[in-house]
Amino acid sequence: MAELIVLGSSASVPDADHDTVGLALRGSDWAILIECGGSPLQKLAQLGIGLEELEALILSHQHPDHIYGLPALVQGLWIGGREKSLPIYGPAQALDRAKALLELLDLADREGMFAVEWHPVALREGREVGRWVEIRISAAPMVHGSNDTLALRFENTETGRAAVYSADTEPCAALVRLAAGADILLHEATGEYQDTRPRRKLPRLPGRPGLRAWPLSTIRCAA
Repeated sequence: MAELIVLGSSASVPDADHDTVGLALRGSDWAILIECGGSPLQKLAQLGIGLEELEALILSHQHPDHIYGLPALVQGLWIGGREKSLPIYGPAQALDRAKALLELLDLADREGMFAVEWHPVALREGREVGRWVEIRISAAPMVHGSNDTLALRFENTETGRAAVYSADTEPCAALVRLAAGADILLHEATGEYQDTRPRRKLPRLPGRPGLRAWPLSTIRCAA
């Protein structure tokens, strides 16, 4: 059965116990990385995930704390002997920024290196990102200033259980709709911003009885 693992929960500024926000969706012999800050290969190695098991990377938006680990990820996979391509999904704006970062460091299209495949995800509610074995990942656009941002829903098509990751967003109706019926919502909640004041418990959302939103900053991580 697939697991959704929190790799970091610090928002933009890491501390001794929390790295920048990241998730890993791990199956029996495959994994999907969500966000790419910090040292992603180290985190995957700590989970026992091999270089060839990484099936894809999903980026929610273009901010540095969500993409700055990408050059290290690509270089590490290349030096480590990866041969199959690496699909990267996200808003077109985020993919353009990520590609520019790789180009800056001569990692976008290096001879003899595996291919990096860019898959823009439309900013539309209910847009399917992809399916990996029994897990369907869909997305919805969030509200994050001028940054095109996607929240993600991970749904097990066999059991019907689901988890939602808000990414960085203000409260918005699209997130409530995306989270409807989910078992857990991992919600960004950092800083004293209008309508996004940190709380120990956030309001109940429509969906399964007892569903609550928990700020990512309250989840303790080793990385």
